[in-house]
Amino acid sequence: MDWFSYFVSRCEYWKQKLGLTDWFVTYSDKSDPDNQEDPAYCRYIIHNKIAVIGFVPHLDNSWEWTQELVDRYALHEMLHLAVAELIALIERRSYNEVDCNIIEHSLIRRLENCLLEFERDETRSSNIHQES
Repeated sequence: MDWFSYFVSRCEYWKQKLGLTDWFVTYSDKSDPDNQEDPAYCRYIIHNKIAVIGFVPHLDNSWEWTQELVDRYALHEMLHLAVAELIALIERRSYNEVDCNIIEHSLIRRLENCLLEFERDETRSSNIHQES
């Protein structure tokens, strides 16, 4: 499977679902120069609402990619955009970057789990109605 294309399609799905249509997003299959270890990243300029979201599935060959795992990465990166304005506001109040990062990821993980479970339930419900 072309995991990068699948990742982009899932990011676009979540961009619509999360109402992030005011963001101009480009996608990259190049690794993040600031972090060569993570297979996905999100970099943005908040005041212009411009973002680059990267996904490099071949970065670590020990991963066994699945649709569910790529879905989680796509949602995770889009949630960075969903909380970007909040993070910018917090950072302007002179909180340090490490604390902001911890809070940001805690919120994103909660939203990931909630939204992915909601989507699974919605899909199951749709499949049940189609079988009836």
